[in-house]
Amino acid sequence: MANAWKRHRPASLLAPKPLVLLLSSSLLLLIFFLLSSRSSSNPNPSPNTLILHPIIKPFDCYNSPQSHPVIANLVEGLKHPFLYSLSDLGSLPEKPHKNIVRILKGKRFRRPDISATVQEVIEKMRGEGRSGIFVDVGANVGMASFAAAVMGVRVLAFEPVFENLQRICDGLHFNRVGDLVTVFEAAASDRLGNITFHKLVGRLDNIVLFQPPVQSWHSSQMRRLHFKKKGEAPYIIYEEDERLLQASNSSAKEIRDFLQSVGYHECTQHGTDAHCIKK
Repeated sequence: MANAWKRHRPASLLAPKPLVLLLSSSLLLLIFFLLSSRSSSNPNPSPNTLILHPIIKPFDCYNSPQSHPVIANLVEGLKHPFLYSLSDLGSLPEKPHKNIVRILKGKRFRRPDISATVQEVIEKMRGEGRSGIFVDVGANVGMASFAAAVMGVRVLAFEPVFENLQRICDGLHFNRVGDLVTVFEAAASDRLGNITFHKLVGRLDNIVLFQPPVQSWHSSQMRRLHFKKKGEAPYIIYEEDERLLQASNSSAKEIRDFLQSVGYHECTQHGTDAHCIKK
């Protein structure tokens, strides 16, 4: 009986064979959990996740010299107000910028028309259950970009003028929207190349497009565009200043004719901006 008891006694876990099996099983389980957690960390990537072109890197506000002096304020008359920083201070002290005079009177900055339009379009699209990315070409100091960003919309902003980029960086901090706005120190076109500003006469255009996939170009390249699909870029806003368009060898009629040819049959004028809808 003593020998039988010894023969059927449970094997010790510290014996060599059970110990090796235990360690092997634990190691396999650990590897399995590591691999499964890595593969399932993002099983369904967001459709709004952007894969940016590696050649053009986003502008680095943190390593950019700080603009000064900084004169910024909230914008009046908007449901979703935001702050922006002035790049043009006027002729100090004789003739300061109008918004500086407003600050001295205890008023907010005057509401930019483009900012109001952007927020109206975003609210309308949300009411229709649609969403997208806002692309601001010729972002200037960010009056359109920030109008969208404070509503939680992802923004891509293109601006080639360094002084304006500094003011956009101010606005990213003031409005706490650095995680929503990606800024590029670049002009937008249909091809790679360089351009020289002989004289800065203002923004030649400002095209914004909603609903992915989103694309944008300068007006001088608009005749090369191909976004004929019904679901692409349903709403475009661009600055239709005949004087500036002539300076870029274009015209308001040329742009309107082209937009009609690709499905934008309803265009209305709002100040110096033209709003075109694809039906």
